[in-house]
Amino acid sequence: QGADAAAAERFDEISAETTNRRPRLPVGEPGGGPSVLHVQVLLDRANFSPGVLDGRWGKNTEKAVYWFQYDRGLEPTGQVDAVTYDLLVAASRERPAVEPYTLTADDLAGPFVDLPDDVYEKAELDCLCYESAIERLAERHHATPELLAQLNPGLDAGALQEGTTLWVPAVRDGTNAPEAGAVDRIVISKNGFYTQALASHGTILFHFPSTLGTDSDPTPGGEFHVTGI
Repeated sequence: QGADAAAAERFDEISAETTNRRPRLPVGEPGGGPSVLHVQVLLDRANFSPGVLDGRWGKNTEKAVYWFQYDRGLEPTGQVDAVTYDLLVAASRERPAVEPYTLTADDLAGPFVDLPDDVYEKAELDCLCYESAIERLAERHHATPELLAQLNPGLDAGALQEGTTLWVPAVRDGTNAPEAGAVDRIVISKNGFYTQALASHGTILFHFPSTLGTDSDPTPGGEFHVTGI
């Protein structure tokens, strides 16, 4: 379909219907739209997290694709072609990319608070609780509130009620998690901004983006051993 097939899409084209279709391949150019969101959900379910699901192509999504391809023995390009897509589908189980979710009383229970901007004021709080029910719902489905609003036209985030059904990303549910004790070592890349859990034979069990340390307080490099949990 051409190198810019998915890049021709727009974020405002995202809906439950368009996201659940087979994506327009290849996916891997700057931009956003239903094909990008579709791929992001499959990556999430395959334990190669692109970070927050936002329907927009970025470095974290590209890295997740790259390492998935590397782990599956493909040429790691960071772009989703037909072969990569079929392997993602096989790894992420047969579920639609987005699915309906019915709000429960627990989803709306809170506590919801107004958080201060100042980091020192935040440090004095008992918890960094959610500020709203939509923020909580978005995080539980690994998404942004903006994406939930796009998937649910006319959504009034301030008037959510128990029993309301919304479209949400169908993220991993634990059924495809590695067996307990399978993780042999953890690799944290300061320059690559990712963390990976590896099996003893080198298979990547989990990949996710991470930001570590600061210029003033850098994370030390080297090899470390867990002495207690």
